[in-house]
Amino acid sequence: MNKTEAQFALMLEAQKRAGEILRYEFEGIALRWADMRYTPDFVVFEYYDNELPMHQRQQSGIKLIEVKGAHIWDRDIVRFKGARAYWPEFAFEMWQLKKGHGWNRKF
Repeated sequence: MNKTEAQFALMLEAQKRAGEILRYEFEGIALRWADMRYTPDFVVFEYYDNELPMHQRQQSGIKLIEVKGAHIWDRDIVRFKGARAYWPEFAFEMWQLKKGHGWNRKF
């Protein structure tokens, strides 16, 4: 995990401890289609209803998160968008850390 990914993991850990997400894993899944392969930085397992007490919550969705620093290569965007198009069963997010501006959601 690089420094940018580690910084994002701190946010995910805070969400986990607050009961907002069930769990997360760094590079916990790899997707393949045609001759492509995509491994998102984080796989996040979400709860169905955050309003319910913790013991009544159920896993409802899987979110795949890509984390980038100041520069995003075109090939990374192509691979991300290709995976998102081929695997609509998952929610996809791409976040970029911009110096002095914090996290910005790109897609």
